Amino acid sequence: MRKTWLLGVERTGLSGPTVSHHLKILREAGFVEGVRVGRWTYYRLRPGALEGVAQALLKLAKKGRKALEKVG
Repeated sequence: MRKTWLLGVERTGLSGPTVSHHLKILREAGFVEGVRVGRWTYYRLRPGALEGVAQALLKLAKKGRKALEKVG
């Protein structure tokens, strides 16, 4: 995890513990998976992990559009 942790700290400006915390949440939610190699854990986005989110957002957008059509 240290490599990802370092990249997260450098790119976002967040503290190391904050990056680790968010990676843990993403892992528990099933969005990323980690492979441990020695002291390091390499994370990647799980294949298809965002498809469900995209579908849910499309459904929400359609409902919002319908609601606006009723009002206007």
